Amino acid sequence: MKKTGSRKISVAAVHAISNVVRGLTSRKDFCKWEEEQFPRVMFFEKTQRGKYAGYCECGETVELPTVKGGEDGECPACGRRIVYRSTRYPYYGERKVLSVLERHGDGLLQRIFVAHKEVYFGNDGVKTDFEEDEEGRYYFDFQSCETACYHLTASKSKWARGRTRVHGMGWSGWRADSVDTETYAVGGWNNLLYDTAWQYSAVQIACEKMKWQPLTYLEWEFREPKLESLLKIGLYGLAHELTDFYGDNRAKIRSLRSPKKLGIITAEDYRECAWLRWNAIKARAAVKGWKIAAEQKAAACKFMEKLAENHGEDFKYAFVSNERLFTYWDEQSAKKQADDNPGVFIRDYADYVRECEELKLNLSDTAIRTPNNFAIMHERTSAEVKAQKNAAISRKIKAFYEKVHRLVEWTDGIYSVVMPSSATAIIREGKKQHHCVGGYCDRVAERKSVILFIRKNTQKRTAFVTMEILPDFKKISIVQTRAAHNADPGAEVKQFLEKYKKWFNRRSAIRKAA
Repeated sequence: MKKTGSRKISVAAVHAISNVVRGLTSRKDFCKWEEEQFPRVMFFEKTQRGKYAGYCECGETVELPTVKGGEDGECPACGRRIVYRSTRYPYYGERKVLSVLERHGDGLLQRIFVAHKEVYFGNDGVKTDFEEDEEGRYYFDFQSCETACYHLTASKSKWARGRTRVHGMGWSGWRADSVDTETYAVGGWNNLLYDTAWQYSAVQIACEKMKWQPLTYLEWEFREPKLESLLKIGLYGLAHELTDFYGDNRAKIRSLRSPKKLGIITAEDYRECAWLRWNAIKARAAVKGWKIAAEQKAAACKFMEKLAENHGEDFKYAFVSNERLFTYWDEQSAKKQADDNPGVFIRDYADYVRECEELKLNLSDTAIRTPNNFAIMHERTSAEVKAQKNAAISRKIKAFYEKVHRLVEWTDGIYSVVMPSSATAIIREGKKQHHCVGGYCDRVAERKSVILFIRKNTQKRTAFVTMEILPDFKKISIVQTRAAHNADPGAEVKQFLEKYKKWFNRRSAIRKAA
């Protein structure tokens, strides 16, 4: 649909038009609809052993069997959906966002209300308080396919351009125009869009099934035409995913020509996939032909869904099928030899495969690709890779040590600065001092940092203070100094470091002059 130019309703006009709630010809019908959006409350109390008396909002008292507060039910007197509350907690409160949608000129007007319902139980029985506050009026122009937004000012006497106000603060803040809403269509859905380009829109389904804001949906449908067909064929999960701005599968959903490509053929398929998202539907299609027990299908679908999330829906190892990988995980998790969370296992198995490749192990060998005890085998390969990596790092650190240790090592007779010659020495220092210097091995090996130990000359083998400097040997730059448990090294050590700095810089100046 091509935009032909915006004809947004003016701020003055929005106040003048539509008194739907107060002037609605079918006010009685609207009030009935509004009340039905909330459950009725039935307070209950125990009267005798195994019997309870229930006091419904409708005014009737009924006899109840065993009942628990918070449960849902149906009042035998009025037939309405109810929520049970004990008379020991004689209060119930609920808030809902409600929308009233009506045709106005060449567009639709949506009025947004926040409705509050509070129910009390006391000596006078059940009492109900109900109030509604209008938060906004939004106008959707059929020709421009744009929405003009208006809100009541703080005084609630004037309308101004802009969205509804924010309730709450920070991450908990919400706007009435951005949460689920129940929508009342004035004159019926068919009349709202009759004889417009939106006559066959899926807005009714979007409002009734998805609880979306009606005008927000029309804008979405304009930008994502695929939404209409997805809602009409009942694939609500895919429709929801298509509106997710950060969704990874939006392009795939847009290009979908037929649900048959996702294995959705029969009426049962449509029912099962109604609220599933792309990865879940693809997982369902993938396991359809697997030779596994029926009771394993649900777990297999979850497994394939996690596989797609971690590696992509078309991921497959050349040496083991996805079906065999699932059955292997099922066997190993049952024996407590692998994590029972499929997502964790998939990440662990991917790590294991990478380690096997680094160690040049033959993954075509059954004993390697699906070992009898995955946990133990993974632990072994991880340890071996780590050992090899540490050996390589140590070689680099040793070469660095041999090149520069004479430039940084010094003593004043009481304390000494020494440079570690291996990754093992750095890691050992971190363990003894209970700090994180062991994680600096990579930086030292890449010559991005220099780790030095400060020792007492009387106890040269005992960890004392750890120091980091930048690898600029023209002028010393101390990044940090840490005693055990990341404590401050103390005044005496700081005095020693001042002498060390002078020595370092003087020696560098002499070398530069020479």
